[in-house]
Amino acid sequence: MTVPVTDLPDPRDLWAEPALLAALTAGRPSSSLPGYDVTADGLRMRDIGNGWWGLLPVTGGRAVLYGLDLDNSEIEMCREPVDLLAGGPAWLPWSWLQALLAGAEPVGFVYWWDGAGWSRAPYPAELREDGCQFLLADSERALAEAAEQLTTDPAGGRQLLARLRDAARDRAADLALFTAVEQARTATREPAIDPDTALAAAGRAGLAPGSTWPEHPAGDGEPAGRTVPFSGPDQQAGLVERVMRDAPEQPRPATGGDALRDLAAQLRTDGVDVLTVQWGPHYRTAFRTESGQQVTGPLADLVTALREADAAPDSGRWLYLRIDATGPDAVVQRAYDHAPSWWQPPYPTVSLALLREETAARTERWRPLWTALLDESLAVTGVPPHLCRVAPASPSAARQG
Repeated sequence: MTVPVTDLPDPRDLWAEPALLAALTAGRPSSSLPGYDVTADGLRMRDIGNGWWGLLPVTGGRAVLYGLDLDNSEIEMCREPVDLLAGGPAWLPWSWLQALLAGAEPVGFVYWWDGAGWSRAPYPAELREDGCQFLLADSERALAEAAEQLTTDPAGGRQLLARLRDAARDRAADLALFTAVEQARTATREPAIDPDTALAAAGRAGLAPGSTWPEHPAGDGEPAGRTVPFSGPDQQAGLVERVMRDAPEQPRPATGGDALRDLAAQLRTDGVDVLTVQWGPHYRTAFRTESGQQVTGPLADLVTALREADAAPDSGRWLYLRIDATGPDAVVQRAYDHAPSWWQPPYPTVSLALLREETAARTERWRPLWTALLDESLAVTGVPPHLCRVAPASPSAARQG
């Protein structure tokens, strides 16, 4: 299932003015005009520190819009990896997009135009803003900014802008246009424009009469073995914790003995009815509660003693513990293989390094299936798409599209 997007312009309208700017700056590396480039890979905005976007025309009247708004995108704050290509049509240039997403630059949004409308992958509810509209709004003003920078005469700048916009809209950029731009240039800080160089660039962008924009071949279906990259260990940990929620728990024999009785007695002495903890060194202690409170002092020693009493060389040690000491006999729940429903912290709390340590100490039979998601190489290879599938956010919660 994909999400239709109704508030984006036709790709040719998105292309026109930035592509004309690319022609105006062609061969002028010292130009201070808003920067865009047109290559065989389509149109690309130059990143000056706040983000960038690109538009890739695809054969058959289709296109792909992609980019990253460094100021407004929330994708890197998501708890888990987000599959920006989920549900994408077969014609997407899958290999090209996979290389883009696996590159050094993060990507915050991908939209596709099928010839009639835009769509995108569903987002998790926490991803309320992808930043696309902010970037495009800046680009809408770019040609006007360029006209202001080229001339010191406000009236002349307005006339120049009108002529540039007409040429971009009508795909009518010719030598006379670029000659007129150079003649109108009165701002000495802006280097001279070579009309012939600008015209050649306009032709490559499909803005000169008789020219066409560069098109990328369409794909032939989602490739087998596709993976989804993620932004860092926090997203990997969030994914692991979610998968742990659904993991089965292998039965183990009841243990505890004196260690359990001692812990229950201490809880009653301290006036604590129920204690729920997660294992894993946190600052100076080995356990913490759902709220993040550290378990310290004698209580921490008793919890440690119980964990060791419950341990077995082949099946390992528990990861979560809940003990209810309100009755005469303490009721204990342990989770060795999954994140239990009674552990509900407000944020992901698993430690990848500690889970690797714990599962590595177990024999193969006792390693949960989610152990494979702890692999450090996933930071390079990505994770299978089926692990990232989500329901779309509600329209009221999603600003994008």
